[in-house]
Amino acid sequence: MTGVCTFGCDVNRGYYSETCYKKCSLGCEEDFAARVRPCDPLSGKCSLGCEPGWIGEMCQEECGTNCKTVYDHFYRKDIRHCNNVTGTCTDGCNPGWY
Repeated sequence: MTGVCTFGCDVNRGYYSETCYKKCSLGCEEDFAARVRPCDPLSGKCSLGCEPGWIGEMCQEECGTNCKTVYDHFYRKDIRHCNNVTGTCTDGCNPGWY
């Protein structure tokens, strides 16, 4: 036995890697219907992109703490929005930061 998942990971459970033990990032956009944050079964790259407030190839980093926090009506919570590639604050910076 090798521990390798011969048929790949069950993407509906939110895991990836050869042995399907790594969990997809909390920063991955959630598939609300399936109630999972899907990612590529081998690389872990988020299938639906990053959820607002997260950046990086695998959406593993939160936006900077100096980004202005704005209430997001869709997600029903305060979020620091930033560009998911550059990390630039999309709603501006907190006072005193630029």
